[in-house]
Amino acid sequence: MSNIKALADIIKWQRVDYDFQWHPIPVYSDVNVLILSEGESLLPKDVHVPLSASTSLEDLDVATHFSKLDSRLTGQNLNKLRSYISACRLITYSVADETQKFIQDDFVETRQVDPNSMSVEDFQTLLGLVRLLCLSHGQASPTEGMWCAAKVMEETRKAREAELPSSSRSTNPL
Repeated sequence: MSNIKALADIIKWQRVDYDFQWHPIPVYSDVNVLILSEGESLLPKDVHVPLSASTSLEDLDVATHFSKLDSRLTGQNLNKLRSYISACRLITYSVADETQKFIQDDFVETRQVDPNSMSVEDFQTLLGLVRLLCLSHGQASPTEGMWCAAKVMEETRKAREAELPSSSRSTNPL
């Protein structure tokens, strides 16, 4: 159980408590975590993204599918992927004044049309999503188009989550 608590602490707080003989010492980290689970995870999560299969399992030749994947995961391709992720993490993110105004106006307009359509937590999730979308495109500042794309992505995620049985839905507010 202490291992699950340690994993939960690193996911939530980016901290691991190392237990030395006399007392625990917190060690802070910067670890990205992706949880893949067929059922409800024991670990905390900020966002639950249900996957939507484009092909049924009966129509999928799993052995062929994974052999194609294995052939693409060469050392050279893995190094390219690592370089891409490192480059994205090094980009200094900022939001231009006109884009900030556009995003704020969109939030206010959305809330005026339906106050329940976007909570402050939803807005914060969208801000995080547009940041990641922007950085994944190698850009330092988002555009209005990226904001709109992030909103569509979030609406799609929420629609998928709504299709799940109620016991499988995320209980976290984000």
